[in-house]
Amino acid sequence: MKMPLNSELERILDNFKNPKNLNLLLTKYINEWNIDNNQYNIESKQIGFYLEKITKASQISKNIYPDFLKRWELLLKETKATAIKAKVEWRLVVGLGSGFLLDRSMTVHHILGFPFIPGSALKGVLRTYYLEKNREPLIKKMNEENEKLKDQGKREKLYKSTELDIFAQEKDEIFIKIFGNQKTKGKIIFFDAYPTRFPELELDIMNPHYPDYYTGTTPPADWQTPSPIKFLTVKKDTEFIFAFRTCYEDIKNEVRNLIEESLSDIGIGAKTSVGYGYFKDFQDLKFEIIEEHGVEKTAKSTSNEQSLPGYLKNQEELKDEYLNPDGSFKTEEEYKNYLASKNIEYTKKRRQMYEKAKNWVEKKKGSNK
Repeated sequence: MKMPLNSELERILDNFKNPKNLNLLLTKYINEWNIDNNQYNIESKQIGFYLEKITKASQISKNIYPDFLKRWELLLKETKATAIKAKVEWRLVVGLGSGFLLDRSMTVHHILGFPFIPGSALKGVLRTYYLEKNREPLIKKMNEENEKLKDQGKREKLYKSTELDIFAQEKDEIFIKIFGNQKTKGKIIFFDAYPTRFPELELDIMNPHYPDYYTGTTPPADWQTPSPIKFLTVKKDTEFIFAFRTCYEDIKNEVRNLIEESLSDIGIGAKTSVGYGYFKDFQDLKFEIIEEHGVEKTAKSTSNEQSLPGYLKNQEELKDEYLNPDGSFKTEEEYKNYLASKNIEYTKKRRQMYEKAKNWVEKKKGSNK
C-alpha cells in the first residue's frame, strides 16, 4: 500500500527504513506501517514480535563498546571516583514505562543503544533506602525537634509524622550532604552505571489473568482470557559498575555501604516486588588497574625471564592469554574477543605480539613432525 506522503518526505523516510539505533526504535520511530488504520503504529498483540526484532539493533554497537567503556573508566579514574561492581541476581529492567511510542520500554543509551542505569535512578533508590534505614533515629530526632518547637511556642512549625522526608532535608546533616535540599546541593556526584561488557537483552512476559478487571469493566473471574505482555530485560548475571565521586571522606563509606545495601535489599528499576533488579557479588573496583588497559606492562623479573619474548611464560610455553581452555591456539578473532572481555584495547603492539606467538606455534609444530 502506498504511504500517504508527499514525494520529498517519502524520499527522506526511505533513509530510515532500517534504522539501527535501539533508542530511536523504542522511543521515537516505529518503522511498522499499520494497514488497518493507516498509521505508523503496532497493535498491542504485535508489540512482542516488534521488540524481538529490534533487539538486534542494539548489537551494532557491540564491537565499539569496549572503547566506550575504557573511556568511561578513565574518566572515573581521573576524577578519583569510588566504584563498585555487582551482578544482577535475576533480570533487570529500568524505564519500563518510559516509552513514548510503546506502552513498555527500557532505558538505553541514546546513541549506542545498550541498557544502563542512570545516576539519577541510583540516587533516587539510595534516597528512599536511607530514609527507611534510618526511620527510627529520624523519628526520634523529629520528636525531639517538635518538643523544642512547642517550648518556643512555634506549634505551627511542628513536623507531622508523614513529613519524615521534609525533616531529613532540613535537619539531618548526613542526608543533606549526600542528597542536598532546596538551599544546598549534595556533595556527591552519582555517575550512570554501565555494564562491564556489552549486555544481552532477553524478552520476558507479564501475564495478567484478569484483563477485563484491570480495565475496570468486570470483576476478576476465571473465564477471562490471560493477556501476555512482552517486554525487554537485561539478562541474569550481567555485571554493572556503580560509581560516585565526593571530596568529603566522612561520607564516602556511608554512600558506598548505601549502594550495596539498597541494591541488595530493595533493588532498582521496575518489578522489584517479583525479584527483578536485585544485585549480588559486590566488589570494590581499583582503578589503578585501568592503567594496564591497552598497554604492555613490563614486570620486574630475573635476567632469564627478561630475555623471554613477551608472548612466552617460559621457554616451552605460551602465555595463557593466547590459548583456549582446551590448550589450542586462539584465532585472531578469539584473541580480540578475549581482550575485549578484559576491556583491553587490541593495539598495533598487541597485534604484532600475537603474530609472533602464532609464528612460534607454527615453528614448534613443524619441529615436532
